[in-house]
Amino acid sequence: LRMANLNSILEGLSSKAYAWAHLSLEERIPYLDAILDQIDQADRASWAAASCKVQGLGTGCDEKYYNEAFAGDAIVVSVALASKVKGYKTLYKEVSQGKLQKIETRVTKDGRTAAKIMPIKFGDKTSPLLAGNTVEVWLKDGTTEAVREFPDPPINGKVCAVLGAGNQTFLSLTDVLDRMFLHSEVVCLKHHELRSYSSPHVAFVYQKLIADGYMAEFSGDGAQGAALVAHPLVGHVHITGGVGTFNKIVWGKTPSEQEANKKAGTPVLKKSITAELGNVTPWVIVPGGEWKDSDLSHHAEQICGAFTGNNSCNCMTPRVVIMSKTWQHRERFMHHFRTHLAKEKCNPPYYPGTGDRYRRFLEQYPDAEVVKTELSMPPNSQGQLLAEPGQRVLDEQTPWALVHKDLSAVKSDEYGFQTEAFAPILFFLTLPEENSDEFARAAVKVCNEKLCGTLCAILVVHPDVEKSHPSLVDELVGKLEYGMIGLNCWLHSAYIIDRFPWGGWGHETLRDCKSGVGFVSNSLCIQNIEKSFLRTDFVSPGHFKRNLSPPTEIATVLGGLMARPSFLNFTRLFRTMLSLVFSGVLKALGFKTLKAGS
Repeated sequence: LRMANLNSILEGLSSKAYAWAHLSLEERIPYLDAILDQIDQADRASWAAASCKVQGLGTGCDEKYYNEAFAGDAIVVSVALASKVKGYKTLYKEVSQGKLQKIETRVTKDGRTAAKIMPIKFGDKTSPLLAGNTVEVWLKDGTTEAVREFPDPPINGKVCAVLGAGNQTFLSLTDVLDRMFLHSEVVCLKHHELRSYSSPHVAFVYQKLIADGYMAEFSGDGAQGAALVAHPLVGHVHITGGVGTFNKIVWGKTPSEQEANKKAGTPVLKKSITAELGNVTPWVIVPGGEWKDSDLSHHAEQICGAFTGNNSCNCMTPRVVIMSKTWQHRERFMHHFRTHLAKEKCNPPYYPGTGDRYRRFLEQYPDAEVVKTELSMPPNSQGQLLAEPGQRVLDEQTPWALVHKDLSAVKSDEYGFQTEAFAPILFFLTLPEENSDEFARAAVKVCNEKLCGTLCAILVVHPDVEKSHPSLVDELVGKLEYGMIGLNCWLHSAYIIDRFPWGGWGHETLRDCKSGVGFVSNSLCIQNIEKSFLRTDFVSPGHFKRNLSPPTEIATVLGGLMARPSFLNFTRLFRTMLSLVFSGVLKALGFKTLKAGS
């Protein structure tokens, strides 16, 4: 993208900013409906196939892993986007009627106010992934009720620059919705270089907004992103990325410049910014309770899946599993974890810098337990792993690496606790405390004081422990300085909940920003949020497991069905399933068949 083109794009958006800010909510609803229609009609198959190529997956790839990567764009994008769109439609109807519904609250065991935001509608109780789950929004100290206020639109309109994530497609799409339909800004989205393949598909999904001049999107490198952020017509910046990039944008290009500007309180960015950054995510397993062997296997599998998914390149990937050194089930739990890990093939290290970060960690921890499994995608005839864009030659395999630490050996500036790996490195940390409550409090202190980041934390608490310590979970959630907390579950499902506020701890500041400022997807418009809390059953069918993705033909149709449930989409799904069954029968009989949809 040339500077002249960027000027033209932003001049066009700026000329429409006032109109969008003052467009009535009733007039905006057709844009939301158009997005749902476009998701349904999008070419999900080519979109998802392009995503697989970026991840270095293609011909010869293990089918389970290809299907999982394919589903990431064919299903997850559709579900996350459709969920948010429907949430904003619900909000707009409430605001248009002149009254936002009151949200039920409770006073927690430690005297805090928590707003109950799920379940509040029929689908919350019937969804196979969400049934039985509850979500609360915990408010900042001193807030005694859940105040809902739809944000005032910028008086003169505003252009927002959205810098898209590189590791997941759906993040930038939902960020666009948040800035446009909640904050009433027009948006210029810059795709991460890895996600340039998404550009035509995003343009299709947001076709009506783009055609009417309220949104623009383009692909570009870091220099073009910097030009976009610095442009005088941009009034707000939203970024999903790393804290290093955030600090360069806000405080200056070099560490010394950043430090000086922080000390003086003089950010180089002279406009507002919101951000969702990374995290050294803790996963705390509280000892106590009568664990069955199947429970140990279940939770070991959930952590394993969360760790290995996307080659450990997610902002909420578990980084430090915290257990009691004397927990009677610890060795058995580790046996199950290693068993599940040994079954997981390694995807190519497609995310830029993965190999370098991985090697730096192994230099710091030469005694790491390295678990080398097969690659999901074999190298080519030259022994290379290749990926788009540009047929990049990827680094060599980065096997799963486990680092075992006792708290007594942890340094004040422990490298692995202060640096987000964004590579397949997982720590297992043991604490000396034996009792459930003493251990849990010690673990929370470790999370708050030793680990970098405030994005999310996971607690695993057996029902027996909750029964014998009825105030413990409230106490732990209240003390954890994180923006999102999951009980017994990874937070992968949080992004398909239309009203789940997503972001770092509510007290983060620009000067000391670790995991971001502001929350996205707060479609209930709740004020004074400190954190979101998702509670699931101790063992739930909605807990994360890998290799459950359907065949690509079904994933393609399923994405449309989830965005727009209709008789036609149900028929398409049924027909596709029959076709696959018929093809399977013919194949078993020795006949060659065409792949469904070809």
